[in-house]
Amino acid sequence: MSVAYIYSKRLEQLSDAFTRCHGRASRIHELITAYGLLDATSTDTRIVSPRAAQPEDLKYFHDSDFVDFLLNCNERSRDDVEFAKECELYGLEFECPVLDELGEYVLLLAGAAQDAAECLKSGIAKIAINWFGGWHHCRKDYAAGFCYINDCVLSILHLLKKFERVLYIDLDVHHGDGVQEAFYCTNKVFSLSFHRYSPGLFYPGTGDLSEIGSYKGFNYSLNVPFHEGLKNEPFMRVSSTIVEQVVAAFQPDAIVCQCGADSLAHDPVQGLNLTSIAYVDVVRKIRKLDLPLLVLGGGGYHRSNTARCWSSIQAELVNKWPLVEDIPEHEYLDEYGPCYSLEIKESKMKDLNSEQHLNEIVEKCGKILSKIAKPGC
Repeated sequence: MSVAYIYSKRLEQLSDAFTRCHGRASRIHELITAYGLLDATSTDTRIVSPRAAQPEDLKYFHDSDFVDFLLNCNERSRDDVEFAKECELYGLEFECPVLDELGEYVLLLAGAAQDAAECLKSGIAKIAINWFGGWHHCRKDYAAGFCYINDCVLSILHLLKKFERVLYIDLDVHHGDGVQEAFYCTNKVFSLSFHRYSPGLFYPGTGDLSEIGSYKGFNYSLNVPFHEGLKNEPFMRVSSTIVEQVVAAFQPDAIVCQCGADSLAHDPVQGLNLTSIAYVDVVRKIRKLDLPLLVLGGGGYHRSNTARCWSSIQAELVNKWPLVEDIPEHEYLDEYGPCYSLEIKESKMKDLNSEQHLNEIVEKCGKILSKIAKPGC
């Protein structure tokens, strides 16, 4: 099965410079390389160097004024009062500060999003992997949650040029609110988000089971809200059941899976208590559907654990799972000490998800899905 791996040194450099994920992109790429997961002779993987998008490509989803501001803000004086007001208007403060070379960064992010989708749309690959993507919080005209553009939406919109129905699955610890909002009124995209949900306590505060879409999209958004500390076994049990039900009800033509690694144990976000095993389990089940599949990155603020997790997912996608436990020798080997192992162990965080709560989620999700009309009906 052919796999397209979206990568360029320049996009890696720009991604590394982002304060919240400083140095993360290079660690991920180097570990994937060290494990031999880009070996074309044994994995049928091709590296696709993304082009920079044109401003009009971003405006396919984002508002023109917002895009123009992103592309030109580096030319403005940081001491300008009007500039500060515009930054506030467009969300470029606090968690989304104005980055050096922000314009180049967002154009490359958008280009990677479109090129990844194009690999599936054109049939060049059956699976596309874009670890630089997965920024799911950005709105049409407002940056949020470390997300300057919404590359998930841009990829999905490009896929819809060929595929009638696209299933979006979000594994990030935070609700995929920007993607849900973008497709809330359409039945062409089904948005499924697994996340921690604690209104007023945990960002972004959305993602309740009651958010199920509107107009033509009624019942085409599904949220699976967990409490703090969820572990592998119950997550895999619930996610397996719900993904199977969603696929049966929606019958997608293509799938986009956001694999934000901040649901992992020991992530600074401290939301859930998963390990790579849970992520690989979901991706394996999706892959077995044999549909065009786009795999994205997203959150993940423990650098070495994010690299461990995404390398494990990529190994599954290129038929090299399980990997050897000993981290191969490479430039960043010292960051995996003292165990130098691929394994991520669960933390001592208490699991606040009762069996009753989890069973209620599955039951309620099933009732929502039962109301979806089969394609062609």
